[in-house]
Amino acid sequence: MAVDDDVTYGFSIGDANALANAIGQRDFVVKLIDEPLGGGGGCGSIQIEITSVSVITRATVKILARPCGCDVVPEEVSESVVVYDLAGCFLDETPLSALVGRRGTAQYMEIKAAEAAEINVTIPDGETTICVWLFTGLCCP
Repeated sequence: MAVDDDVTYGFSIGDANALANAIGQRDFVVKLIDEPLGGGGGCGSIQIEITSVSVITRATVKILARPCGCDVVPEEVSESVVVYDLAGCFLDETPLSALVGRRGTAQYMEIKAAEAAEINVTIPDGETTICVWLFTGLCCP
């Protein structure tokens, strides 16, 4: 299924919006991704290993596994991405260096300005949200 073919999960945009209106979700907006994530949809989750942590809100991680068909995921540079701890419970160990080598999961998610400020992420001028990698799981030592 091509991203630009006016189809969202098998529904046309018009049908999806009509359904949203029918169930009373008038503020629901169906968006198409202008540029496929990593060259194809569904590249927003990864298995990771922490390679460095300098502050308790973010870590640099090595990508260990990605969805099939995803050669590159958003923000990837040399098989690594920066992952943020919006929940505040994944990178809360002392010393931070103890987190290096830990494995877990992350998802590419959209956050609003207030949440971005919590983790020291700057939203571009004129925007109200930004997409970042967020920890969704971290294995115990």
